[in-house]
Amino acid sequence: MPVQVYEDSLELLIDVLEEDGYTKASWPYPMLKQTGQQERRSFRAVILENEYLKLTFLPELGGRLWELFDRRCQQDAFSENLILAPASPGLCGYQLPKGMLLSNHSNHPRVALANVDMQVESPESDLDEGSVFLGSYGQESFGCKYTLFPGKAVLRVEVSISNRSAVATSTGLDSVFVHTNSLNEQTHLEGICTDSIAFNFEEGTFASAHVGLAAEPLFLSRRSDAAELGPRQIDNFAFEMIPFFGVNVPTFAGPAGVGSFAPTGNEFKLCSSAPLLDHKIIVQSNTGDIFEAPLNVYPEAVYETDLLSIPGGASIVQIKSPGGDEVATIKKSWLKGAAHLDSVQDSLFPHVNPRILTDAQLLNLTSDFTLRVTAYLELAARATERGDYQRADTCYEHALLFNGDDPLAWWAKSVNRRIGNLDDENAERTELLNAHYLSPLEPCLRAEAFLAQPRNHGKDPSPLLASFNDVPENFIEVACQLIQARFYEEAAYFIDEALRHQNLGMLHYLHAYLLSRKGGMEMEVASRVQMATKAKFPPMPYRDLEREILTLISKGHELPQILRDWLDGDFD
Repeated sequence: MPVQVYEDSLELLIDVLEEDGYTKASWPYPMLKQTGQQERRSFRAVILENEYLKLTFLPELGGRLWELFDRRCQQDAFSENLILAPASPGLCGYQLPKGMLLSNHSNHPRVALANVDMQVESPESDLDEGSVFLGSYGQESFGCKYTLFPGKAVLRVEVSISNRSAVATSTGLDSVFVHTNSLNEQTHLEGICTDSIAFNFEEGTFASAHVGLAAEPLFLSRRSDAAELGPRQIDNFAFEMIPFFGVNVPTFAGPAGVGSFAPTGNEFKLCSSAPLLDHKIIVQSNTGDIFEAPLNVYPEAVYETDLLSIPGGASIVQIKSPGGDEVATIKKSWLKGAAHLDSVQDSLFPHVNPRILTDAQLLNLTSDFTLRVTAYLELAARATERGDYQRADTCYEHALLFNGDDPLAWWAKSVNRRIGNLDDENAERTELLNAHYLSPLEPCLRAEAFLAQPRNHGKDPSPLLASFNDVPENFIEVACQLIQARFYEEAAYFIDEALRHQNLGMLHYLHAYLLSRKGGMEMEVASRVQMATKAKFPPMPYRDLEREILTLISKGHELPQILRDWLDGDFD
């Protein structure tokens, strides 16, 4: 069957949780506690499947890969938990003992119970792959693309993590939590195996791997806790997940499948990930002799052969395609234990806030390879603020020259050209196309579709921003990015429209800041501050820009105690 992508619903019995105050660990969300009550709830589900695998994603639970069902053995590769009962407290809420979750492992709304943006890419023909895109955006953001191919029992996972702020972040990033039925505690430098999934990745993809007991998750960490992601830096990595069955103690894993060829025996097993028809199996003995036989393997059954009859004993098995290309080479060995894999290089970035520097200081930083991109972006924003759109465009060009993978820089360059009338009326906005290619779910791009329209608030909220209601904090993220880039008029217009969709407290505070910049509008500012106290929280503020703005507002207006505690760092 071809790859299919479609939406469905999934009903789960869940534990009911309630808020339990704020801590440093949970901010910007409250801690949660169990109430002792349960209820049935229906969740939006996205299904990605082919003839071998069926994947179920839950965008409302952090984009979790809830089920990886292997049709060949009629088994879910993840642990069986029919009740959605939170396990140990997480950094921002709770971790759930089921499935796989990508997290940035920092004090940031990347939680098991949060909604994320989602987009599907359906195959155009029976020979094409299908994909599910998941993304969450804030001061730090992640985007993840899961791809399933026709005729293969392999899932490819591509991850992009970005620091969207102007300063380095020093928390451990890019983590993978996996709950499986049990763990083999078998790892090697290019991958790690549970009892039903092989993770195949290049050496250096992850910094460490912790293999726990059956009730604990497998934890793969991209970076150490001391590592930093520089300002506006983007980190991309990928790995493959290869489900398998019928192989009790895997000793190798790769594109051909997962199998066993242990030093203590003569049995060779292979659970292939795709049909291997008219192939050859070539066996090399310990004495150097070569033996060859035809090979036809289907993913639905485990291939087994006894190599006891090989004179001198078998040492290497090689699989070749009908054309003679090498498909796999397997040496007789155990997987190497690896509590710590070859680490991704940790980088240290000077912690400099470019917003407080002079233009001359920023120009000096353009010769510093660790901060030149941040300096050019700040110079571009200041040029936009004073109406020098051509100068801003030049600065964006310089920033993109050194960091062309930054979708926000492409977006800001395009917005600057639009408001500065630097493009012909019918010119194609190639910068937006580049940004969309790099980050298909970027909320700033959806906001630009609204902002580029003629200014006219209709009777009803604009349908162009309706998708933001699925993840309301995206309204705040876009507003902050507009202010960061000094698109003040755009920010005010966007916030006006956003408040027609969601009455979020931080939007009122951001609007109050924009009004205060104009001067002579003290009553309007006070009114907005008052509205903020009656609006919806969480999420609470957590971005550096939000801290700067609330600090300014607090000098002339009373803020709620919880926000004053956050500004002062007075948390338990």
